[in-house]
Amino acid sequence: MNWAARAALCGCLLLPGAAAQKHTSGSKTSPVSAFKLIAFKVTGTARYSDKEILVASGLQLAQRSSDGDFKEAVRRLGNSGMFSNAAYSYSTSSAGTKLELQVTDVESSKLVPAHFENFVWFTDDQLHATVQKSAPLFKDLLPMGGNLSEHVSEALQALLSEKQLPGRVNFLREANGPEGAMSAINYRVEEVSIRIRAVEFPGASPQQGGLLEKVASKSHFHVALLYNEPEDEDQQSTDDAIAGLDKAYNSYIGPEAKYHDAYFTYQGHPVIFIFPKQGHVDWNHVRDRCSAWAATPLFIYKDEPPAQYAADFAGSYAWVQPGAGEWSPDGSNWGEKYLDNFYRTMRNKHPDKIAIGGVWPGFDDSGAKWGLNRHMQRACGKTFDETLHMYDRYYDSTTTLPFLLIETWNDYEEGTAIERGISGPGCAPDQKLDPNPSAAH
Repeated sequence: MNWAARAALCGCLLLPGAAAQKHTSGSKTSPVSAFKLIAFKVTGTARYSDKEILVASGLQLAQRSSDGDFKEAVRRLGNSGMFSNAAYSYSTSSAGTKLELQVTDVESSKLVPAHFENFVWFTDDQLHATVQKSAPLFKDLLPMGGNLSEHVSEALQALLSEKQLPGRVNFLREANGPEGAMSAINYRVEEVSIRIRAVEFPGASPQQGGLLEKVASKSHFHVALLYNEPEDEDQQSTDDAIAGLDKAYNSYIGPEAKYHDAYFTYQGHPVIFIFPKQGHVDWNHVRDRCSAWAATPLFIYKDEPPAQYAADFAGSYAWVQPGAGEWSPDGSNWGEKYLDNFYRTMRNKHPDKIAIGGVWPGFDDSGAKWGLNRHMQRACGKTFDETLHMYDRYYDSTTTLPFLLIETWNDYEEGTAIERGISGPGCAPDQKLDPNPSAAH
């Protein structure tokens, strides 16, 4: 039953007859002033004030309003998802109309937090204040159903447009595993390139902040490029790879590129990660083409490259996964066997190659349209802790691992974000990680 129908039913129960509301009148012939809304009262809500409900309803005091306007107001409130029931009654006199709304707040168990992921131009307080102007029912929590989440998205998009900022606002409903209940609604800006200009360390003392700035100098953050192999036929794939890498060289990492110093290099060579697809690219040919660059690139392949192209790659990186064909339905396989094999192979078989380890908090693509219901439990931070220390089995102070790759937001819908913490829903707030989580480390 839609909310307009619910309002009509409630009205009929209050007063039998043709009118779909409780209505009393002080005179048989009402003057024009009788249609002016002079009083507004709300009962049944512990979450909102009368003023907040009035704004959300679309009604205005001192404005002419009719029964149709009241029905529309109830429909708006109901469609928001913040109320499990809504009805209205009103009375008229020569002075005007007095309206009373009767609402029932939706249960708290049907509300989830809203997260704003990469709105880097604004503080959280600014975002909340802006959203509440357009969606006054928003107070950090959103209903699992209803259209309030869409109104929040529209308010955020309007903010970007007002500030002439690029990007498109999108949101994703996050769940606790493939069969789990919704746990949050996450908003982020897509179709925009975000460049880090400065980094701050909230909570650090002045002394700590100075050390952190020295280690992670805000003017020396670097961006690493990753090339996704295309899925076309052999020759076209190779041509596409060459064209894409030439574009990267001329526009981003080459010496003539305006911001080339913002990109990740190792021992003077630009580093480019390669994510394989169908394996159709002829990397021997690509490597020959890139040898003409002022500084030849270091190609880093996901896991081991095909044997015929092994010499074209300077190293390998680990990527979030439990191992080939080993996704467990309950998400308990966090990738120990995969990471152990990766580090063992790089340490013993390819000691001359660059090994880039992998760290992740968990994985869950059940909310993605293209997802395969693959799940890796966060285990209240234990997964992050375990993957963080896996390399200790094969590397030490004498044979060091040069890099660790924290694989967060590799695809937003894959549930690897660490920006809100590593514990995951249903866990206590993040605790300090155990530097020695198991004897094996």
